[in-house]
Amino acid sequence: MTPLPPTPAVDIALIGVGAAGALVFINLVQHSAHPRRVALIDTAAEPALGVAYSTPHPEHLLNVRADCMGALAGQPRHFFDWLHTPAGLAARTALNLSIPLTENAFLPRRLYGAYLRYLYSDARQTALKKGWQLVEHRDNVTNLTPTENGHTLPLESGATLTAVDTVLALGNALSRPDSAALPHVYTKPWQADIARLSAEPPAAHPVVLIGAGLTAMDMLLSLQRHQWPHGIVLVSRHGALPHGHLPDARMVSTPLLAFEDVAGKRLSAVLQQLRRVVRAGHPWQHALDSIRPYTARLWQSLSAKDQQRLLGKYFNLWGTHRHRLGAPPADSINELLRSGQVQTRKAAYKKTEISAAGQLNVYLSDSDAPLYASAVFDCRGLGLSPRAHPLLARLTESGTLHAHESGAGIRPLHDFLLHQNGASRVFGIGSMLVGAYFESIAMPELRTQAQQIAQALLGVGAAEYLDTTLDYTI
Repeated sequence: MTPLPPTPAVDIALIGVGAAGALVFINLVQHSAHPRRVALIDTAAEPALGVAYSTPHPEHLLNVRADCMGALAGQPRHFFDWLHTPAGLAARTALNLSIPLTENAFLPRRLYGAYLRYLYSDARQTALKKGWQLVEHRDNVTNLTPTENGHTLPLESGATLTAVDTVLALGNALSRPDSAALPHVYTKPWQADIARLSAEPPAAHPVVLIGAGLTAMDMLLSLQRHQWPHGIVLVSRHGALPHGHLPDARMVSTPLLAFEDVAGKRLSAVLQQLRRVVRAGHPWQHALDSIRPYTARLWQSLSAKDQQRLLGKYFNLWGTHRHRLGAPPADSINELLRSGQVQTRKAAYKKTEISAAGQLNVYLSDSDAPLYASAVFDCRGLGLSPRAHPLLARLTESGTLHAHESGAGIRPLHDFLLHQNGASRVFGIGSMLVGAYFESIAMPELRTQAQQIAQALLGVGAAEYLDTTLDYTI
């Protein structure tokens, strides 16, 4: 760690060095012709992973084909090709992975994490060799205050940074239950010691999973792997689970719906067009995949009312169809459901309390009686409101940033620029841009956003985001 003077000034401050922040840094190093002074600020013990790729569990797989997960814009095969390099082979050996490496494989997320760490470490070493000054801090930024020549960034530790430009790469803000401090209530499910929980269950009651998205599917797979001895209750307001990919998970080669077929139409008309494609005999997966290249433009062509409807009424439906499972985990989950070990409850979660005897009681909207639980996992996924992240909440309250009209994330001035103070700028990447672009958390978007933010910071120029052809994949 580089020791900090009281108020060091840097050219660029990266707030968050998870997957998205690491990609911005990697692109800065690749595209910069001159050394820079960069602050890298994150509380995580390991950079480049974030929530998605920090899971240690081998059963947690990518839900995208291996040959589509490249972290660099314009190079979707980069991850798959890296796996065959000496560094990739070393990573596979270190993780004791002997799985087949086919292009259409759904590989462990911890292997992808090793890939991101390698890219970040390589960029860091390159930067230092070229004379970059890196100020690395395991800390939280508590505010961002515009000044005459940049921004002041107070840290939780009491130190202060000043930066000319700042990038907010805050990752995915997770929903948190009111009972986060209770024993055996896990607000970060991937960090739970499920092996120990299964070997020494605190009670002969089921595990309760709040939510039914991909996080809940991860937990089902881990509980199955470690032979959880009791039942599992899956709680979801809509009751729908993620669907699986088709055996061939590639994008359709010829789009079934052109942008002109749906642009500027009401949401109901867009849905009718999708149904028309399915009635013509095409799989619904192909119908949905065919709008992926222009989802952001389609989203922006909707009225504010339809955007709110999609985020409210249809967001879970979109999620279960758009964010799919690969074949191996989908088969395992279907096996669990057939076994009867998993019970689904179509209800809203209300609260969790602990009795005088130490029993976890979960209250749901479909009954006044509590559900007795051995453990509770909060799997409710993203918090889309700026209020879900303390820093974004503070910056929107102060008027430095502005919430998007849809209620999801931040409204950019344009592209990824969130705030400008003279020559000083604040950029954002990832889930905070869901309101602006709708699709903003998957690797095809992140790798393109990272490249264009880096180019904007360096002044080397880039096409506007929506005019850039995404090397999209599902």
